[in-house]
Formats: sequence, C-alpha cells, structure tokens
Amino acid sequence: RILQVKIVPVADGLSLVWHDVTERVHAEQELRRTGERLALAAEGANDGLWQWDLRSREFYVSARWWEMMGLPANPGPVSPEVWFERVHPEDVAALRQTIETHLSGQSAVFHGLRLTAQVVDERRVREVLVEVARRK
Repeated sequence: RILQVKIVPVADGLSLVWHDVTERVHAEQELRRTGERLALAAEGANDGLWQWDLRSREFYVSARWWEMMGLPANPGPVSPEVWFERVHPEDVAALRQTIETHLSGQSAVFHGLRLTAQVVDERRVREVLVEVARRK
C-alpha cells in the first residue's frame, strides 16, 4: 500500500490525515510505461506523428514530422494552422470536409493526404485519424 500523509494544524495541535493512493500511483506508473512504449514504437517506425486535442485546441507534431517537412523542430503544442499550412492547396477543402465528416461521427478514418514540405519537392504522406475516445 502507498499512503499519502498530510499534517494538518488544528486548534489543539496537529492531525494526521492518511489517504491510500496506491491505485493512483499504479495507474500513473502504467501510464508512464505506456507512454514510453509508444515513444519507442513511434521512433522505430520513423513516422511523423501529429495529435489534435479538440477540447484544448492544442495541436502537437513530433520532431520527426518537423524534420519530414524540412522545418526546424518546434517542441510543444502549436496552432492547427501550422499543419493546415502544410496541406497541399488542392487538398485543403477536401480535408476540412473529411474532418467535419469524422467529427460528426460519420467516419472513423481518413487517409491519402498530401503535405508540402519546406523543400521544393512534395511528399505523399499517409495520414490516419482514428478516434480513440469521444468525451462529451
């Protein structure tokens, strides 16, 4: 068991408050291990990854994604527009429609998106969007 102990001042002295945090600590450890496994798998696959949290409006792209686009890495969340700016101009309208279709629950996956790298050539990048959980 893992216990969290707090010392709380009261009028006549101190009180000890014990709280069992075993489950929370184990869940945090498992989450950390899962994250480490995912990072290793992503690195081994040599793919450029992105994640868009629609609740917080944060958009994250991996260091490999930046590299694939011929841009310097920018750690941390960025604006979704950074990603949309890289979408091939002929694909922007279809992409926005595909995202709307997905968010309305009418599809689970889309792919076949072209992104334009900073360098002169274009690269065909397969993008897959899979909704893991929809929180209301």
